[in-house]
Amino acid sequence: MTQKPTSFDNVRELKEAFPEAFDDEGRLKITGEMGIKRLPQDMSGLRYLSLIGIGDDITLPRRIITSHGVEFLDCNGLEAITSQIIVKGESEYDPGIVRLGKCPDLKYLAGGIKTQNLDIYGCPKLKEISHNVDISHTLHVMDSNVSQVNCDLNLTESVIFTRTLTERFNGTVRSPKLYLQSLENLEQFAFRPEITKMIGIWKCPKLRNLPNLACEGIQGISLGELPSITSLPEIACGHDVNLFSMEGLTHLDVNSLKVNGCLEIADCPNLTELPDSPEIGNRLGSLNIEKQEGVHVTRALWDHMDGRIHLGQHPVPPVEPIFEEPSPH
Repeated sequence: MTQKPTSFDNVRELKEAFPEAFDDEGRLKITGEMGIKRLPQDMSGLRYLSLIGIGDDITLPRRIITSHGVEFLDCNGLEAITSQIIVKGESEYDPGIVRLGKCPDLKYLAGGIKTQNLDIYGCPKLKEISHNVDISHTLHVMDSNVSQVNCDLNLTESVIFTRTLTERFNGTVRSPKLYLQSLENLEQFAFRPEITKMIGIWKCPKLRNLPNLACEGIQGISLGELPSITSLPEIACGHDVNLFSMEGLTHLDVNSLKVNGCLEIADCPNLTELPDSPEIGNRLGSLNIEKQEGVHVTRALWDHMDGRIHLGQHPVPPVEPIFEEPSPH
């Protein structure tokens, strides 16, 4: 049996040696079992590149460019990705993605990444997403210990489909989304208000501070599953703001809010007191309270909002809205 070569100067040689690694849709799958030591420097024209089970003993191209995606999966021994990775994305509705999954030794993204979506999971030694990473849609990190994001998150647009948003925005929302289980501080968060329609920061349980989100050109802001957030930054929004599952939130500063649409509050169990100053009627278009057992809505708040309050019911058992006058001081 003829031994297959392990180093390749061009894609044609690679395809002759491993035709089964290519599919009809422009995807190339390289595995550690193939024994390849050097990939061609020019691998342009690929739609998707999968690198599975490789380590530091393989020489990758200095630049990897695809139209749809690049993934590194189950790469034991891979400490650094030195290639510059560029994923162009095929369309607004089919954006590009870089996926780094179950790479237990990965520490550095040395070559830089430019993509719409970056998905990282199972990379416990990767602590930082540095300045050479450019993400325009979604940053999603799970089961990893990333605690610093030093790149500018120029999150501009994405397409997300959830029940609430599709009902309100007719199915398509351009929205940057941020999910980071280990992120503690978020100091850099840039977006382009001329094309960004909605911002979502969700599922960041260690995040203690939020960036300034004052931009009335944004049509929607959604903040949820952020248990370590105790207070909100300045928020200005041309449409709706949604707060959900924020256990640490105990109060709202009415002077930091300017919501032309509806402020929606749900599953924030420690937010039992709502501001009832006369100014609130000018700062909120309306107020929607859902699944807030024991929330105190004073008569003054009701009057200042001129009836623009919708009071939902706790699922089990139903809880009627509680109206209380403020206690005398």
